[in-house]
Amino acid sequence: MRWLKTVKLTAVEPVPTDILKGQDVGTRAVVAIPEFCSPMPDQPAESTAALPEDGDDLCCDLPHAHPDGAGDRPPQEILNSEKAQRMAEFLGFLADPNRLRLLSILAQQEMCVGDLAVSLGMNESAVSHQLRTLRAIRLVSSRKQGRHVFYRLQDHHVLDFYQAVLEHLDEPDA
Repeated sequence: MRWLKTVKLTAVEPVPTDILKGQDVGTRAVVAIPEFCSPMPDQPAESTAALPEDGDDLCCDLPHAHPDGAGDRPPQEILNSEKAQRMAEFLGFLADPNRLRLLSILAQQEMCVGDLAVSLGMNESAVSHQLRTLRAIRLVSSRKQGRHVFYRLQDHHVLDFYQAVLEHLDEPDA
């Protein structure tokens, strides 16, 4: 369901305050009605007359109000579907404990595959496989020195992201 914006309607009868979470807004409330639904049972049919004909406003069927007017404005920027899909795939690659452990080491220093394998208690083949995946999504980069290949985090964005997640997980529950 697309959410574009809410529509202000003047209710014919006062809106019950328990629906509005105890906020007294009189008879003026933000009422959201999906384009495919009929009017709410306790609302007269004419209360939907204020909805635009083009069906551009899609909302839920429960009345609610925002005293500060926050629901009156559509968001300025919504993540487009293609970028949201790419972000979901990117974050999915991070949903692997071994990759996160690799990142935790590389957040501190660059290392070669052999040293990473020893540090993680994994075989070199498994570490190489994880590093290939992390390189494919541009989280790590490498440099060759003689016969050894050293891996490091791609750039400061990766380190910032890693540290932000760690800080978030260490925050006490509210």
